[in-house]
Amino acid sequence: MNYTSILWGAVLTGVGIFAFYIAYIVIVKGRLRGMNITSELYSAVGAFTAFIIMMSIITPLLSHLPSLTKPPPGGWVFEQYDIIASILSVVKIVTAIILFPIEEFTTYYSISGIINGIIGFIGGLAYLTAMVIALYKALLALFPFAPLFISLALARPNKPGSIVLMGIGLMTLVATPLIGWVASLLYRITMGVITILTPPCLDIKILGVAYFGPSPALVTISQATSQGVFMTNGTRYIPIWGCEGLQVSQVVWDWLVLNYTYTIQKPVFTIIPLYNGTLVIYAHLPFPATAIENSTGVYGAWFPLRVLRYWANGTGYPINNTVFFIRNESVLFWAWADGVGGNCSLRINETGMVKTTLVSGPMILPMFAPLTGSYPPSAPIGYRQMLINATAFNESCIVVFEPGSRWSGYTTLPATGPVKWALAGPLNLVIGLNSQWSNVETAFMTVGVITVAVTLLGILLLPYLAVGTAYLGAIIVEFISPLWGVISQLFPF
Repeated sequence: MNYTSILWGAVLTGVGIFAFYIAYIVIVKGRLRGMNITSELYSAVGAFTAFIIMMSIITPLLSHLPSLTKPPPGGWVFEQYDIIASILSVVKIVTAIILFPIEEFTTYYSISGIINGIIGFIGGLAYLTAMVIALYKALLALFPFAPLFISLALARPNKPGSIVLMGIGLMTLVATPLIGWVASLLYRITMGVITILTPPCLDIKILGVAYFGPSPALVTISQATSQGVFMTNGTRYIPIWGCEGLQVSQVVWDWLVLNYTYTIQKPVFTIIPLYNGTLVIYAHLPFPATAIENSTGVYGAWFPLRVLRYWANGTGYPINNTVFFIRNESVLFWAWADGVGGNCSLRINETGMVKTTLVSGPMILPMFAPLTGSYPPSAPIGYRQMLINATAFNESCIVVFEPGSRWSGYTTLPATGPVKWALAGPLNLVIGLNSQWSNVETAFMTVGVITVAVTLLGILLLPYLAVGTAYLGAIIVEFISPLWGVISQLFPF
């Protein structure tokens, strides 16, 4: 927007006002009424000169301020905020449906507080942006008239209202470009926030989970725009985006990658809002291994693959989940454990028959991860995958498998789909915005200090301008008086 031309147009209007005012003093009061106009004429001419000087100084300085631009659309900000706030509110409902049946009220209130904080932050940012845009529009409407306010204040500097007019004029000249810059800055930040927070769709669903296999398993699911994990312990429902397909991309138990199949069974009838069916998962190792476990978790697994040799009266059977007894047999074992021992001949070889992997919990801020449940460490400690040939000829042998590190976990609230979006995306974004918020505060402080300083300076100098403009007017009038006498003789009024 070419505000320089707008300003000079207003300056010319101010010049016209002063010209009319001076002509009124000279012709009406001086000539027609025969009044003594000396002091009034001095003040008017001085004020006119001061106005020209002030505008000649201020207008070039304004070119160093941010350019005036078209006000951003504040209505769009509220429309997008309403959409995001509505989706976050639905996430709260989904969280309640999942947590209330298992009486996890504390977790729900914590999650609800987080979501309310996100809604409040985005709402505050949207309202602040809209208010600054509205202020910018108001100042932009006053901007062309700022020189007129200044001219009226200078014309009658001793009047009480002149201080108000001078303050409005100077404030509008200085604050409008700066407030416009702040409005554009806030709009860009808010637009970036809303763009990043825009959900994949407005359709949120709940999917039941039925798992059959070694437990607890860590299941990874994928949708078009997100990936999530959950432990099969404790998981009855998972939240998903209804507009995106769902795939089970991995099932892990004790850091071992399981073979699996899955289906999604659509509901025939349900009273649960948003319910979209049941995810049924069947998972297994290549063989029916025995888990080394107790009440605190899983510590490994082993399985007798086959009997390599068998002698008379040979036998073999498990005693418990860590001990296997053999007599007059040579047995090949697979084991995922810290080690193996026995009172017979053992030949141990490392193997990679079953794929292993590192694991991780839900991709959300660590401080909020406990609200979703507990998850295993990322890597196993004290594990070897082994093939063991145990041979007991004419003797009895006890093969003992030593446990590795503990595998356990429990999901309270699956951080999948919309829940992951609500916890991870907005919170990471809020933290990122907090690092930039100081820039916004600095911008507001700069605008406020400059605007207040210039406005107060003009207001405080106005009484002194009354005396100064009178002296300046006297000098100018006395200087041009001889010329005025010649003109009045040529063109008598």
